[in-house]
Amino acid sequence: MLDAPFPVLFTARGVLLTFAVSWLIAYAVFTRIVPLNKTGWKRTDYLTLGLVVLGLIGAAGDARKMAAGNTMQLLDARRDSQYRGFRYFLKLFAEDGGSVCWKGVRSEFSPPDFESIEAARAIGCTWFKAAAAEFPEQVPEGSIDESTLRTPERAASELRWQFNVVAEEARRFNQLTAEKAAAERLSGVDEEELTLTFLSPFLLAVAVGVRVAKVEAEIRLDRLARMPPPPPPPPSPPRASAGEPGSEAAADSTRTPEESSNSQRA
Repeated sequence: MLDAPFPVLFTARGVLLTFAVSWLIAYAVFTRIVPLNKTGWKRTDYLTLGLVVLGLIGAAGDARKMAAGNTMQLLDARRDSQYRGFRYFLKLFAEDGGSVCWKGVRSEFSPPDFESIEAARAIGCTWFKAAAAEFPEQVPEGSIDESTLRTPERAASELRWQFNVVAEEARRFNQLTAEKAAAERLSGVDEEELTLTFLSPFLLAVAVGVRVAKVEAEIRLDRLARMPPPPPPPPSPPRASAGEPGSEAAADSTRTPEESSNSQRA
């Protein structure tokens, strides 16, 4: 069990919360604190695309680890089956009375080198019995040393097929072992990739939040651009200069009642 509780952010709710907070912060900053025009909002795509690329790198590492883990499980099952087949042939050829460990009886039809043939077959039988006892029931972690499966020099030539079958089973097992080792290397990640793997959902959430804020801001800018301009202020009445007809009347119209009475008294 983990000593520390699992972080709340590493959940679907945490990713959605990151998206909402990023959306609100980006909209507030780029519309209120540092207002951006249409060109400025287009340049925010560099930020969102950069975050998306970083998130995809982490997601690719996570997908690679998952695929490598599934491949390793499949290879483990195939290695187990292949090793059982390898030991089956060893035990089969080591059985008394089988295709290797049997003893011939001399007769008038026996070849002249009957004794040497029997001795060569006995060498093969001894080899298979020793090999069957050497390899355990449990599947080894590494590969099989194929040098130990070489055909004895003095073994009967008629046993060549049995030796080839065992060697081919061992070769296939070693091939599966090499494929498993390659899958294990692919399943490992370095510290930087591990960090991006954990942060990839949040990087993508921030990128989507900024992108949604951009869409909202562009809609707002388009709405403001379509609004009709405010009407111009009404023109002020022309003022007549002194000496022109009507200038005195215009001047009298702009005087207050006190100024008009004072001028009449004068």
